[in-house]
Amino acid sequence: MKSKLRRLERKAQQDAVFVRQRDGTVKAFDRMLVQAELFLLLCDRHLGKEPHASEFMAALEGATPESRREVMAYAQGKFYDDLNEPGLEPGEPVEDLSE
Repeated sequence: MKSKLRRLERKAQQDAVFVRQRDGTVKAFDRMLVQAELFLLLCDRHLGKEPHASEFMAALEGATPESRREVMAYAQGKFYDDLNEPGLEPGEPVEDLSE
């Protein structure tokens, strides 16, 4: 039972983004939620609006500078880094497996 729980915890951590707070706590958010929140943040910035309020935005506001930089890297494309195939160059065709 413990091994199953550990395996599930590891799987859950793969899909999580951790935001380290200045008070020493850590808040975890689903990776897809973070991507959506960062997209909305960038839209707000481009429109000259104040950032929208959410639990993630509050955590980002209270984040350490290092953690904030890491999280903001997702907005610059880091979000998909772990999904890329090793050795596959950008623009290189992917093998057709449709047959």
